[in-house]
Amino acid sequence: MAEDIEQLRERCTELEARATALADELDRRSARHVEETVALTALCEDAIQALAGTPSGLVRTAQGELRVRLRLNDMLVARLRARRWVFPWTNALDRRLRGEIRAVAKSSLFDGQWYLQTYPDVRAAGQDPARHFVTHGLYEGRLPSRDFDPILYYLRHPEVLEAGLNPVLVAGRHDPQPAIREIRPDTR
Repeated sequence: MAEDIEQLRERCTELEARATALADELDRRSARHVEETVALTALCEDAIQALAGTPSGLVRTAQGELRVRLRLNDMLVARLRARRWVFPWTNALDRRLRGEIRAVAKSSLFDGQWYLQTYPDVRAAGQDPARHFVTHGLYEGRLPSRDFDPILYYLRHPEVLEAGLNPVLVAGRHDPQPAIREIRPDTR
């Protein structure tokens, strides 16, 4: 019995060391992602400044889109810094996140098959499309379906962006005419 207890202690020590090493690696990766996001944010701010003097409606739309993407980057950095979003294999996915993933998967504005066909990296990684969209895709500017563009929805409803809400869920409940992709045909 004492021998079994000692083996369990050794195993626990090994697992703790491995968990610490994994946490350190995730911290490094998270820090690198934050640095990349900060660099992209600076590029977006420079682009916004460059577009500021141009009166064209197309340029104003591009400027608005850059602002939305900048805000999405800020939201993602905040989630990464909260760290509970960094450990997807643990119980850290709280009820709110799991509920958001389930709600997006059920939404008529989300098409999981289309998402996997359109984004082969998600398919190749074997990721659940709704989970990927909620935790990464939205912040990367990916479309949840052929017919809905979250960036355009945020442009039309800046209060949704400022509140940090998922446009798939808000538009699905409140907006009879959500942002349709044809308005921004250059998107993916």
